[in-house]
Amino acid sequence: MTHRLTIFFILLLCAHFCYAQNTDTAGLDSIVNWLEKHVSASQDSTMLGENSRKAIQLSKKNKNQVALAKSYYFLAVYHREYSKLDSTLFYLNQVKDLYANEKNDDALAETHLELKAFYTLKAEYDKATEHAYIALDLFEKTKNQKGIAKCYSHIGDLLYYESNYARGVEYCDKAIAIQERLGHKEDLALSYRYKANSQLFSGVNLNEALTSINKSIDIYKSLGEFGIPMMASINWRGNIYKYMDNYDEAIADYQANFDNSKKLGLQRYLIPSLANIGHVYLMQGKYKDALPYNLEAIDIMQKTGRIRNLWENYMHVSTIYESLGDYKLAMYYHKRYVDAYIDLKENAIRGLESEALSKYETGQKNATIFYQDEKIAQQKKMQILYIVMAGLLAFIL
Repeated sequence: MTHRLTIFFILLLCAHFCYAQNTDTAGLDSIVNWLEKHVSASQDSTMLGENSRKAIQLSKKNKNQVALAKSYYFLAVYHREYSKLDSTLFYLNQVKDLYANEKNDDALAETHLELKAFYTLKAEYDKATEHAYIALDLFEKTKNQKGIAKCYSHIGDLLYYESNYARGVEYCDKAIAIQERLGHKEDLALSYRYKANSQLFSGVNLNEALTSINKSIDIYKSLGEFGIPMMASINWRGNIYKYMDNYDEAIADYQANFDNSKKLGLQRYLIPSLANIGHVYLMQGKYKDALPYNLEAIDIMQKTGRIRNLWENYMHVSTIYESLGDYKLAMYYHKRYVDAYIDLKENAIRGLESEALSKYETGQKNATIFYQDEKIAQQKKMQILYIVMAGLLAFIL
């Protein structure tokens, strides 16, 4: 009798263990499925963070490395979009290490593209370039055409920040050719946006840039995408309108994004709308109207760590104060602009010098000369501001 009871309790414990394990597995699958569906839904941002953490705990408990990598990725997205930007790097590195251990080259390459996007937001273009070319190398290894095209698109984006606009358009066209053949519409929409970015400053007819960005917008509409990717394309169409001197159309696009960002609770996506509305007013000579927009954009950039365009807003605020006759503040912001711009371009040059890039591109010498000329021009402007202030002081004395 005692022997039978012992066997019964052992079977009961096994059944309980199996039930608990199956429950944990089902719960993990359910949470991961929810995360995959809601990762881009801004209204679910709080739940995105909470469910990512739950998924990480269950993944570790079940020793499920694939689910763990996905869960770390979702938490990285949460921090990138809604919380502490710098925390994104920690979780992306966790994802990278897991995929490297699993020898999943395609997933590892996608993670390197996520790291490229992170470092681009931080204006650390040297590191962004390294990750983009590591991703390309991995996708070429697996002959993944979709991944190769994505890398071409992202390299085109980086070439924009290196002021190599014509080459940026070439890389985007290489991506577009593959994506159109494969029918990957979401990737195609991004490539058209990156292409329009470079076309704006490459010297082509601005109507060509407008055509590219409208293709991006039309694709997102067909996909039912009206969130952050669509907003990025709407913002760039505003930029194109701005340089076409179509100020009313530009303001309309920026204002639409501003209202949508408010509605979705996306404070950091107020940055481009604020900065660009301020820039339009600056271009129109409405300096007092422009100032609060650019100052608020600077404030949000500094708070969120998304400093990619901080240098540009320092430059605009310096110009505004100079135009308003406040030379002390003009010089203060111009100094901040010069420092930020030099850091930006030195990062770009380090990217051009990178070992990964050297396998595919040359041209460091020309880029370095270009940035040195820019640096000299800004130093001359600083000298002019000093002379103006000295002259004012002498006049007062």
